[in-house]
This record gives sequence, structure tokens and C-alpha cells, in this order.
Amino acid sequence: SYISIVKFVLLHAQADVLAARLEKRAAEGKHFMPAKLLQSQMDLLHIDESEGVLKVDATLEPQAIVNIIIQASIIKPQSQRSP
Repeated sequence: SYISIVKFVLLHAQADVLAARLEKRAAEGKHFMPAKLLQSQMDLLHIDESEGVLKVDATLEPQAIVNIIIQASIIKPQSQRSP
């Protein structure tokens, strides 16, 4: 018997940061959604604190984000997993 536990991580950033990223990716042809739709998406986002979602600052360097997730015990590095 296996038990599965799903944990969610929200990479959180302010709307202006996300808009700049969207505009950059759209200019490079790497994103389909226009930045003008971002605010409606932000308005619909609802995080219920009781669900235990880990919020991490999306403006951090990728390795810092990974380290925060590991420290929060959301995931364990491969070397610490049980066989």
C-alpha cells in the first residue's frame, strides 16, 4: 500500500514582475498569453492559507527557491529518500 501526499508551492511575485516576464517572453515568441490578461488571472487567484500552500518569492534565484522548498520539507533530495 502506498500513500501519496501532494504539496503545492506557489512561486509568488508582484503583478508588475510577472507582467515584465510575460512581455519579455511574448517578445521572444515563448508565451501565448498577452500581459493585458494578467490582472484578471491575478484577481482569480485565491490561496486558502488552511491548505498549507508554501509561498516562495519567485524573484529569488532558482537555487534559492529549491533550497527553501527543501528546507520546508516539501521534498527531500534524492540522497535522503528511502529506498
